[in-house]
Amino acid sequence: MNDSPIPERLSTRLLIVEPERQAILLLRVNDPHLSARFGDTRACWVTPGGGVEPGESFDQTAVRELWEETGLVAGRDALIGGIVRDCRRVIPWGNPATPTQMLSVERYFAVRLLCDPSNVCDTNLVENEPEVICDYRWWTEADIRSAMNAETDAFFPDDLPDYFTAIV
Repeated sequence: MNDSPIPERLSTRLLIVEPERQAILLLRVNDPHLSARFGDTRACWVTPGGGVEPGESFDQTAVRELWEETGLVAGRDALIGGIVRDCRRVIPWGNPATPTQMLSVERYFAVRLLCDPSNVCDTNLVENEPEVICDYRWWTEADIRSAMNAETDAFFPDDLPDYFTAIV
């Protein structure tokens, strides 16, 4: 019997709010972590964000990830309303054929977008991100619910539409 603790991954997620109250989500493909989550290789819409690096706070990670994954610059004061939600969930992680268990500790922030939403770019992506992020799209809550009901798109987390109530 293996009594070792489940590895933990701290991350921030960003619900970027623009004047129409839409959140930006990233389509990730060929991401083994998401493939392990869904048990296949389908693409999934997720919020911008990523892992907390050693010595970083959740706030600092949020600002860094915003710039890396969207090209948008914001200070910590743009993290409106503070924390939208803290989540702790055990998820499959790694190779889809042999996933391991990971305790994902996610802190969701709302970010008020004050610049032109068309300024989103992928020029600051790091490591493997250019291979896994293939599209940006603004989604409304209704569009997400519709796509989920029709099963035309996959989303993470599964309860993403419920997060809109905290940011509107």
